[in-house]
Amino acid sequence: MGLLINKGFNVEATENDVGKCMIFSYEVTRRTAEYYKKRNTHASTEKLIFDHFIGKLAEIFVYNNFTEFGYRCSYPSFKTEYEKSDVADMVVIKDGKEINLHCKVVRFDSPVKDSWLIETNEIEALDENDYFVLCVFHSPTHIEIKRLICSIHIPWSKPRHKSLSTKSAIYLSELPSRKSLISDSKSLM
Repeated sequence: MGLLINKGFNVEATENDVGKCMIFSYEVTRRTAEYYKKRNTHASTEKLIFDHFIGKLAEIFVYNNFTEFGYRCSYPSFKTEYEKSDVADMVVIKDGKEINLHCKVVRFDSPVKDSWLIETNEIEALDENDYFVLCVFHSPTHIEIKRLICSIHIPWSKPRHKSLSTKSAIYLSELPSRKSLISDSKSLM
């Protein structure tokens, strides 16, 4: 089985997937507006909707890639209520063990290229069973997986924007070499 980072391999989302993600993004924004307003006071409703949309679409893309490679993987959740028990975006079963996948996505035209954010207080709960799939959204039919990396190998940084004081950042330029990507992928796969 190959690496998920093979750029020639692309399992696209269907029109049904895109529609489900759009409906989800509207509903989750509507139902959790107060929660997200506390987390990000500067984001417009439209930005929140789009962020939820590309995030869920990236999860579908990652799910499709893992299952195409023959792995048992839980389907992304479309629950619209935020629950603290939602630890991972999906779970892959490897050797009878659950591996938590956390999908992070950034737009290709983001002013802060090749960086992803997480709430700092969530880092404490991560361990060697937590992997991050770092994606770049180009369009609904083009999502690129930049890296697959175990959480314990991530050098967490403070975001460059001071308004993001409750978050930690992953910068592609600060991640270990691509050799560790291959070892991470092999240990997961």
